[in-house]
Amino acid sequence: AKDNPTLNRDLQPIKNNADRLMNLVTELLDFRKAESGKMALHVSPGDIVKFSKEIFMAFQNMAISKQIDFSFQSEKSQLELYFDKVQMEKVLFNLLSNAFKFTPNGGKISLEITLKNDIATIKVCDNGKGIPLENQNNLFNNFYQANANIPIGTGLGLSFSKSIVELHQGKIAFQSSPASADQNGYTCFSVNLKIGKEHFNASDFIADYVYCDDVINYNSPKAVEPQIFEIAPADPEKKRYSILLVEDNEDVRTFIKNALTADYNIQERENGMDGLESAIELIPDLIISDVMMPVMDGLELCRRVKTDERTSHIPVILLTARSAYVHQINGFENGADAYLMKPFNLKMLELNIKNTLKARETIKHKFAQVITLEPTNLVINKTEEGFLTKIMQIIETHISDPEFDVPTLSAEIGMSQPVLYKKIRALTDLSVNDFIKSLRIKRAAQLLKQNTGNIAEVAYAVGFNDRKYFSLEFKKHFGKTPSEFIQTEKIV
Repeated sequence: AKDNPTLNRDLQPIKNNADRLMNLVTELLDFRKAESGKMALHVSPGDIVKFSKEIFMAFQNMAISKQIDFSFQSEKSQLELYFDKVQMEKVLFNLLSNAFKFTPNGGKISLEITLKNDIATIKVCDNGKGIPLENQNNLFNNFYQANANIPIGTGLGLSFSKSIVELHQGKIAFQSSPASADQNGYTCFSVNLKIGKEHFNASDFIADYVYCDDVINYNSPKAVEPQIFEIAPADPEKKRYSILLVEDNEDVRTFIKNALTADYNIQERENGMDGLESAIELIPDLIISDVMMPVMDGLELCRRVKTDERTSHIPVILLTARSAYVHQINGFENGADAYLMKPFNLKMLELNIKNTLKARETIKHKFAQVITLEPTNLVINKTEEGFLTKIMQIIETHISDPEFDVPTLSAEIGMSQPVLYKKIRALTDLSVNDFIKSLRIKRAAQLLKQNTGNIAEVAYAVGFNDRKYFSLEFKKHFGKTPSEFIQTEKIV
């Protein structure tokens, strides 16, 4: 499907729903383990503030689209707890998902972390519908849904969350008042977790745990084993692609750079803001970014890149400590092209890079194969589609003007010539001049097929003053002269 952007776009909802179904099945299996007392914890030390913040950030695009006032607060910038990261991720994801599900557009949702008497409390509060009073006593029961009119889900989320929290020797509770005709509702879930590790069994701990941002992990055979991917065949005239690497951890950044520098031109930046500025200036072929960074995080960098006409075509691979499922809510348009969970196997990163770049090259090659140029055949991003539609409309307006050139197009599109050149080159593998010329030739082919005039008239109609030059360029593009093209169309 990556070879066909339109098909890719059509298949994406199917994939998302299949992933959602898979997660529901996994949730059922996990719940059964917890219910039968067979769920084992895999506890390790971690910064609960950083952990919670990354899950919080995964919902920011949804908050923007629903115009929700979405806030994160913590009394401490860092707070070490012992917890099972995989299971606790499910708890926070479930609480935030419910908050967004039941909070209307323009509402408020907050995540707050406090510490008192050696108890860390995570609160997820919203001013949505609230929970009806008659449903509150059953809220943590298996398969119970407070709002049966919403078909998505199993009714296990809160019950399973309660099981996970209790396995951590913690507590989960809530306060809620339903909305009325003249007042918003209010719901606030709180998760209480103990400081320290004495409350866990020795078997609960991960042996030889190494912090996921420690570079030693990336050389370890314990790193995630790679899946099998199709690798693009080697190109005898191999292009040296440019990669913008945005990572605040110097050790990890240096490790990745050293691993890739033999095959790619690597530019390094330490935070998302510097990364964004460099992306606009350099227009790299690919961006690899960490999620958790100072100044601007990786998710915001990705959203800005994907919604800016100058950079929307650039593929983004995000490195995250959370599972890819958490980030799926960012959607297809503004989300990354791939998510790699840290610590990742280096082979996995290399395969993701190769396949992502291969998919882009396929889109470029499709450009030369179509006579009727439709933006939707070339792009899988709405920002790119809007950019190409706009630029084609400008060229179409001036298509009969032989003086129409790159400076004119640059001025009308509102983009500098260097950035426009890199953008068009990245999308079509053509210079801006050749792009304009190719649209003139494609338009000429349409006019010849429609029999709207002789060859000289068609040439003038698309901005060629010289018929011989027009015929030469036409043959370069289609492999036949205009006369031969007309004859072929008549036979067909």
